[in-house]
Amino acid sequence: MTYAASVLIRKVRDLISDSEAPFRWQSDPVTTPGDPGEFGASMVDWLNEAAASMFESHPEFYYVDEVVTTPPSELYSSNDTLTTTQTGQKLLINYVAYRCLSRDNEDPETLQMASRFLELYGMGV
Repeated sequence: MTYAASVLIRKVRDLISDSEAPFRWQSDPVTTPGDPGEFGASMVDWLNEAAASMFESHPEFYYVDEVVTTPPSELYSSNDTLTTTQTGQKLLINYVAYRCLSRDNEDPETLQMASRFLELYGMGV
């Protein structure tokens, strides 16, 4: 199936309780030169990171209609789309949730949640 990055990001926001504006985590990469954003990387960057890692370990997550031999296209905004399986979608969501929550390293409960999302991602990859 093909998923818009914005749909995956919305699901991540629901998981990490960041579903009301103003959002804590930015969706799209910063386009202003020299402005790294609040925490640097964005959710789209982390989707790209996870998709590349998943393709290396399990290219079958991208076998939707045919065998795929090239890595997934890089996402440049939350309007871009990514084709993956339903399992692949869940893994991408878990990875981005982990990356967001791991930035909140002052709260032990938040770090524990981040670890759970990383564990779910790791079990699939």
